[in-house]
Amino acid sequence: MPPTLRRADRLAPKVLTLVAAGHSYREIGRQLAISKNTVLDIVKRARTGECISSGTRR
Repeated sequence: MPPTLRRADRLAPKVLTLVAAGHSYREIGRQLAISKNTVLDIVKRARTGECISSGTRR
């Protein structure tokens, strides 16, 4: 059985899409009901190559 993903990990694709579309971290956080710091953490993990879906590095 696959590991359960954290809410932030489940929202990561949506967060990254909104960042790419030019939305601010604050706007994204409000829209998805997460903090801007959580948005920042998701973006950092994506930029460092950490695979968000499995919680491991590529």
